[in-house]
Amino acid sequence: MRLLLTILSLSLALQTKAAITLVNVENASHFIGIGSSAEEGDSPTVFGGTAGSCSTVDTNSTCNSCLNTSSFEQACNQKRVHTTLLLKITFTSDEATGDAAITDSSGNTQSISLDSSSTTSVSSGNQQTLVVSWSNICNTLLSAGSECETDSNGVSLKIGVDTNGDGDMEDDGEDSTSISFTVANTTTAAALHCDDPNISADSGFCDFEVFPGDEKVFIKQVDAPDTFPTSHNPDFHMLRVYLAEGTDFNGITHANTFIETEFEKDDSGTLTLSNDIVDGLTNGQQYVFRIATVDLAQNQGFHTPITRTDTSSAFHSLTQHSATPSEVRALLNDSFQCFIATAAFGSPFRKNVKVLRDFRDRYLKTNSLGQAFVGFYYQVSPPIARAISQRPWARTLVRYSLLPVVALAQVTLKWGFLPFLFIMM
Repeated sequence: MRLLLTILSLSLALQTKAAITLVNVENASHFIGIGSSAEEGDSPTVFGGTAGSCSTVDTNSTCNSCLNTSSFEQACNQKRVHTTLLLKITFTSDEATGDAAITDSSGNTQSISLDSSSTTSVSSGNQQTLVVSWSNICNTLLSAGSECETDSNGVSLKIGVDTNGDGDMEDDGEDSTSISFTVANTTTAAALHCDDPNISADSGFCDFEVFPGDEKVFIKQVDAPDTFPTSHNPDFHMLRVYLAEGTDFNGITHANTFIETEFEKDDSGTLTLSNDIVDGLTNGQQYVFRIATVDLAQNQGFHTPITRTDTSSAFHSLTQHSATPSEVRALLNDSFQCFIATAAFGSPFRKNVKVLRDFRDRYLKTNSLGQAFVGFYYQVSPPIARAISQRPWARTLVRYSLLPVVALAQVTLKWGFLPFLFIMM
């Protein structure tokens, strides 16, 4: 009986334990683990980036400091936070009622003051919006200075309900949740070339190539230091690829068109972009490209420069960083003619297509029998590839059909030709 009562008491305690749900964040450079953007494994984190400077500011919006730079190679932030900007955190509490509060990790407010537009009275089950200036957070809770220009990485703060109105959230019965805050200002303006002896793990992307297609350009052979991206704090987040018509790399500015793409690095060190295509281009028009690396605080730096710092020679070349789209039925270079695989996977630079291409170059094009097969493939595959590319169901079917072939090619590239023969037998 006593055990039953104990279990019942614990059950009631769990049922009445209030919980904070973080719904949304406004007026931050970036956030993860909150609301619809939350992914499994992400801890709630809010980022404030302060690279560059803003000529005009507004209390209800971040500013684009990239448009206030005199040089493309200057570090900047397209969603820069500033001292008068009001951070807004929307949350719900399923049980607790009281005052909305933001405190340090121990529950002490440290005399932080909320904006007059902030929620003061929290009612259970309803959305509440806590509003506080970035200057207040940076200066009072993060020790990042009133201008938010001192790096302060991974500082945990509490968001929740002060149930007894004493200004703190230190009591066990008061409901709160932790959010990690990162304010970051530092990022180097220009990238180093991959051959530069001074390059380090946090140097961003150090080289790339582009390749023409039909009304599009493919981004391929993106390179970075061997240990990239482990050193930069906060972590690198994505790559921005800027483009301009013509041949003038210096003509590219932060006002130019760009695409954003996330990236990943596999165990072998190969970098893969989630989006490696710049489309909507004009056939016959030449385009030039420059890239920049973006961290989680949206600070943009490591822009590819015009000249290399180690040799003072040209960083860019029209053959490597420029392309002219044209109406083609396949790719323009024999090195990339994996027609059917390209049609199935959507790009010649997808990882699986690269595996097949490497297998062809290492094991087929090095002997007469393999060369004959490759020549025959080049003759018969273009019309098949065209038919596949126009039918989504066919692309899916061929893509899955090629997966065993890709797996076999991977085994052969890693372990040699004998395992290939063994598996075939």
